[in-house]
Amino acid sequence: MTSCQIEDPVSTAIQYIEQENKVSLGFQILHNFILSNENSGTKIKSEIYGRYAEAFYLLGNRGIPKDIEIDEIRIINACEIFLNDFKRSHNKHYKMLALQTYGNVLHAIGKLEKGPELK
Repeated sequence: MTSCQIEDPVSTAIQYIEQENKVSLGFQILHNFILSNENSGTKIKSEIYGRYAEAFYLLGNRGIPKDIEIDEIRIINACEIFLNDFKRSHNKHYKMLALQTYGNVLHAIGKLEKGPELK
């Protein structure tokens, strides 16, 4: 798959996430996109994992609908992929965003003991 084909559902998901009442739809699209591409062995940009984690956090703040199954391990892995990619970067903005996203997700799922491990 080319980069353009891969990012089309991602752009759609991001549009939904940025609209207050459609976060769950955006989260589901990203979830399915990640599962599909991981299963096919297609490399996914770390920013997409970051958006997925961010959508989870936003979704949790608004109440996770009962029809959405949450895989906490997958969410934490997404945070770690996002963070690890930016650890090597010199872009401090993205490092802070990755740390903030990871912290928000850990707090949302009650894994507070994992936070000090990041330091």
